[in-house]
Amino acid sequence: MKDYSLQSTVPVYEPLEAISIVPCNSKLMNICNKDKLKKAKRSQSDPICFLTAGERGIVRLWIAEG
Repeated sequence: MKDYSLQSTVPVYEPLEAISIVPCNSKLMNICNKDKLKKAKRSQSDPICFLTAGERGIVRLWIAEG
């Protein structure tokens, strides 16, 4: 994210209305994905966390790793 280069592509299987980067150390991420976040933090770099809102009105939290 620091140099705006492509890291990976995440298929979401629906048109997106909005996307937002969320700090992985935020309260929202700690409450919603505590177990997944612990696993992701085992890697050397900090995982990238983001929210998506799709055309079906579903908001999803993502942890991009690997």
